[in-house]
Amino acid sequence: MCTVINAGLAVFLLTIQPHSHLLAPFGPWRELAAVVQRYEEQAEDASGREPLIVAEGKYRLASVLAFYRSPLETHVRAADFTTSQWYLGGGSGLGYPYWADSRDWKGADIIYVDDDKDISEIEKRFEQVRVVYDSGSKYAKRYRVAICRGLREAAPG
Repeated sequence: MCTVINAGLAVFLLTIQPHSHLLAPFGPWRELAAVVQRYEEQAEDASGREPLIVAEGKYRLASVLAFYRSPLETHVRAADFTTSQWYLGGGSGLGYPYWADSRDWKGADIIYVDDDKDISEIEKRFEQVRVVYDSGSKYAKRYRVAICRGLREAAPG
């Protein structure tokens, strides 16, 4: 019985899951972190300053990106430059407001990552917002990465 169950799970994970996205909560984290890292490096090269990564949501997407970017980020701790939506006034961010001072980032470039939310409120906070990556229907959830230049004002904190 165990052999049949294991064989069934192996078939599911190797053949059906990649096309059905039934396990979407586990996410495409490595791939998304690599995309974010690529644009983070481009923004850093352009501005000469390490950009902040802001991920939509209270903590989950930011935490996952900080974790999976850690091996990719070679000269700073990825977690020190990653935060959640609280930073842009999008609600709470669990512990994130205690780890960063929003005043340090005024005028800075930010890499914003979301799962297909309306970014019109985000666009108001920057001089320029450009979506540089859109996963489309590649995953069960749609992920977008935007480079946001010239933060006008962060959330209070």
